[in-house]
Amino acid sequence: MKNIFEYFYPYLKSHYKKIIFSFIGMIFVALGSAGSAHIMKPIMDDMFINRKHEMIVFIPFAVIVLFSLKALGRFIQNYNMVYVGEDIVREIRNELVLHLMKEDVFFLQAIHNGELISRIISDIGRLQSFISDTLPRLLTSIITAFVLLIYILYQNTELTFYFLMIIPLVTVPIYILSKKMRYYSHASQESNSKMTRRLVEMFNNIETIKTNSSLFYEYERFSKESNRVFQFIMHQNKIGLLSSPLAEVIGSLALALVIYLGGSKVMAGKMTVGEFSAFIAALALLYGPIKTISRNHTKIQDAIAAFERLKSLLSREIRTDDGKKRLSEIENIIFESVSFSYEGVFSVENISFNAEMGRVYAFVGESGSGKTSIMNLIARLYRPADGEILVNRIPIDEYSYESYASKIGVVPQRTVLFNDTIAKNISYPEEFDENRVVAILKKAKLWDYVSGLKDGIYTNLDEFGLNLSGGQRQRILLARALYKNPSILILDEATSSLDQENEIEIFKLLDQLKKDLIIFIVTHKIETVKNADRIFILSKGKIDRSGKYTDLFKEEY
Repeated sequence: MKNIFEYFYPYLKSHYKKIIFSFIGMIFVALGSAGSAHIMKPIMDDMFINRKHEMIVFIPFAVIVLFSLKALGRFIQNYNMVYVGEDIVREIRNELVLHLMKEDVFFLQAIHNGELISRIISDIGRLQSFISDTLPRLLTSIITAFVLLIYILYQNTELTFYFLMIIPLVTVPIYILSKKMRYYSHASQESNSKMTRRLVEMFNNIETIKTNSSLFYEYERFSKESNRVFQFIMHQNKIGLLSSPLAEVIGSLALALVIYLGGSKVMAGKMTVGEFSAFIAALALLYGPIKTISRNHTKIQDAIAAFERLKSLLSREIRTDDGKKRLSEIENIIFESVSFSYEGVFSVENISFNAEMGRVYAFVGESGSGKTSIMNLIARLYRPADGEILVNRIPIDEYSYESYASKIGVVPQRTVLFNDTIAKNISYPEEFDENRVVAILKKAKLWDYVSGLKDGIYTNLDEFGLNLSGGQRQRILLARALYKNPSILILDEATSSLDQENEIEIFKLLDQLKKDLIIFIVTHKIETVKNADRIFILSKGKIDRSGKYTDLFKEEY
């Protein structure tokens, strides 16, 4: 719990005014509760026993004032704490998303999208519930309990002593239950992440599921995850629901002892009926906050578990390679004995080459040979484990990432399109220029199709661009890369979805564009890159041989 407050302290500082107002509201609630108990004394002694007529007017007025004070205090406290809680959660959510976006691509690829979504939405939602709802209730209950405790001490020290002897017994079962609660909170959150991951997989691969008649197979897998979530949540609920009855039973023992001893004092004339009634009323009001504290202790464990999962992501150190130099143009890119590894396994080893403006370089090899890893190193998505990458003969890390990335156009193997217009998909992330979009579509040989659509470049694409053919989606990605006016163009199996005729047209287009570009092509098929200025044949992360197609052809045959 201490770690949570230490972590949130910087966020809380900026909201100190609202926190002060919230505490004022809590004090109003506590004073109103104590006043509600104390008013029982004049009601019993002055109005009913001594029959003071002026009390008939005073007491109803006092009741209205006291309950109005509590209502006002509760509104002030709730509104300000909800505002603070929601705003802090917004800041943490934004911070987490930015932090994850700065993470190494390799790390993000190793974590399933469903788990990340669960962390951002589910875990933060638990924290949001704690800060906006549970925490205000707890603080109000603690302050109210403190004020009422002072009041009953003032009323009768002896009875308060006997009451306090029994109440600490509540802490023993709560402590035992809270340890179990934290375990089940962690387990339920992890299980919820797995269920979300399963959902993302199902809907991302629905075509494969349907064509393989595996609907019920996937349904059974999802049902198992769903049932696991249900089991953990029920364990949490059982613990949470058990703590309140335990507190009630122990509280009833304390109340019974006080009634016995207090009643004896009233009968012996050592205490008035009004004093005893006020004391019992205060105890009854004190029982509410104690019950709230015991009941919400399980929610604290849930919040701690969510916080620990979030902190495990936020505390990861982000390696920064953002230099200060601005890059205007790229004339060459040089790999000097570059290797890349993840968790001790090398996917690229001792790669060296010099790529110049106006040339086309092809990387050919089987799956897993390191082609895409080299492209990710060029795109600065990965960092070399060994060796050095130079741009214009200067280490790549000395350039700012933003200026370097603006000079890279990538057509990935995986189609990445957004649920937006064709124009905005091409100009992403910039605002589009209509004439420029049309010109780029013509270059990508897609204008004839787009111009025939009812809304033209303003046609909205479905999620993942499912209202386009595979070849059309690849052309949109090529158009997006060209729209940036890059110095380096990377095509990672970019023509794999095109028919032979369209593939030939794309490579003709690349021949026309290459004088202003350094072009890197990744492919399995060496025949498609016959005109490349240099072809690198890769095997197990190493360059097996390289040269022009004619030279490689002669060597092979």
